[in-house]
Amino acid sequence: DTYIMKLFDRSVDLAQFEESTPLYPICRAWMQNQPHRRVKVEPDSSPQPLPAEPTPGTSSEPKEYFSLPAPAPGQEETTTDGEVQDRRVPSPVPQPDEELNIHADQDQAPIQETLLSNHLQRWKKVRQKWKETSGLNQGRYAESMTILKNMYDRTVR
Repeated sequence: DTYIMKLFDRSVDLAQFEESTPLYPICRAWMQNQPHRRVKVEPDSSPQPLPAEPTPGTSSEPKEYFSLPAPAPGQEETTTDGEVQDRRVPSPVPQPDEELNIHADQDQAPIQETLLSNHLQRWKKVRQKWKETSGLNQGRYAESMTILKNMYDRTVR
């Protein structure tokens, strides 16, 4: 059973690959341009993680990591109307109460500098809220960041 696909004057037999095959072996077979040649796809042999407990006579930290711990669960908050709000997005900064009618008399319109100043103040608050919320969300990854920092510090020494 074959399913040969031709792309840019090169061919590859897609039937020889399973659905879970990574893209790299498929691209390699396409580059070789031999669609009737069978490619051996080896099963994924990812290394096994080291034991969590240190062996006697070694340091308490493993030398290699194959995965990082999952982040701490995110905090979700239920609003009064029953909707779940993602805590990664800050609550909106309220809009100013004054209305701006662009079709009103120009003599009664606010000065350009005043408008700009008001908008800048509001958007500084918006930016500050996003920074604070982002910092709280990044705190969920503190354990992973500690591991990565320790790995980096070991290589720099």
